[in-house]
Amino acid sequence: MTDALDTYVAALQSLTADRLEDLMLLVADDVHFRDPFNDCRGRVRYCAVLKDMFENLDAIEFSVNQSAAVAPRDADNAQAALIKWTLTAELHKKPWRIEGCSELRFGSNGLLLAHHDYWDATSLYERFPVIGTVLKVLRRRIQID
Repeated sequence: MTDALDTYVAALQSLTADRLEDLMLLVADDVHFRDPFNDCRGRVRYCAVLKDMFENLDAIEFSVNQSAAVAPRDADNAQAALIKWTLTAELHKKPWRIEGCSELRFGSNGLLLAHHDYWDATSLYERFPVIGTVLKVLRRRIQID
């Protein structure tokens, strides 16, 4: 299992728009990808989500800070792993950084079956003119020091 996890993590950390096909070789045909904005199935749709990211963000760097294999808890007994990551990029020519974690599931053949991202989407919403201002004010009001 650690071979599949290590290979996938290495591919994520070296991912560029030109290397998407390399990553797609590591995922199952019916891979399930989910994040705060997407929920899709299939290699083609997962690749489309990543292409969209590269079209809308500049200077993308993805680093995995921690990874761990975990005991599977679902009926298909797929190998499970968790990764903690940081994404830095430029959005509208301004630096943007998000931290998140992902739940990964690998089949017995080592291919990725599922990649579910968890991160705070308000860091993106705060960049929009009207709602961003409201969210920033709310965040400051409820922030606990």
